Amino acid sequence: MYVTWRLSRLVTAVLCLSAIATQPLAGQSFGSITFDSLQLSALSLDVGRIAPSQSERATVFGIGADYGRLSRSLRLRFEGAFWESRLTDKVTATYLDSVRHSISDPSRDDAPVSSRVNLYDVSMGVGVRYLPVIGTVIQPYAGAGIGVHVINAEGRLIDGTFAERLFDNIATGLFAETGVLVKPLPRIGIDARIRGDLVNAFRSLSLRAGGIYWFGPLRRSDP
Repeated sequence: MYVTWRLSRLVTAVLCLSAIATQPLAGQSFGSITFDSLQLSALSLDVGRIAPSQSERATVFGIGADYGRLSRSLRLRFEGAFWESRLTDKVTATYLDSVRHSISDPSRDDAPVSSRVNLYDVSMGVGVRYLPVIGTVIQPYAGAGIGVHVINAEGRLIDGTFAERLFDNIATGLFAETGVLVKPLPRIGIDARIRGDLVNAFRSLSLRAGGIYWFGPLRRSDP
């Protein structure tokens, strides 16, 4: 069942990201930042490892759309990602102990039983990347942005409880990243980065790498 949920959320994220990325942006400017030449200029896919707080490390899959330059060294990006993990044994044990201490059940008929609690996250976001070096094969960068996370948790231990309702939500968070873009060919490159996300009290750190494809020099928007 959770495999179906995972695939449906991943497809939804990809479709939503594609819809956003292909929408034209109205030409306007703000100081040295301009929106006149923004258009879809590259797509990327990446995979990596993520370490979410209170959860086991997991594999994260991502898709990105580069929308071109905001200024000489700033670029606009839309991103989507998906990962699935489970709460650590320590977290589930702590929760189980708190539940047992809060109920009175001398016969132990209604005692909660420990079980695996799966955690899923589908995210979409928009960010800005700062590339101080342009036009070279190796381009270091730093970036930041805001994202929306659709988080879901399921497991026998929390089914139908306040804990499940607490985990199941849609939340907005911030992210920051740093990495390097390697462009050995005119339209094909490699993107490797470290990214940190903060969603309320939920944190994660991920290391990702993947490929990026540029459609060509669209209004001078390629790096």
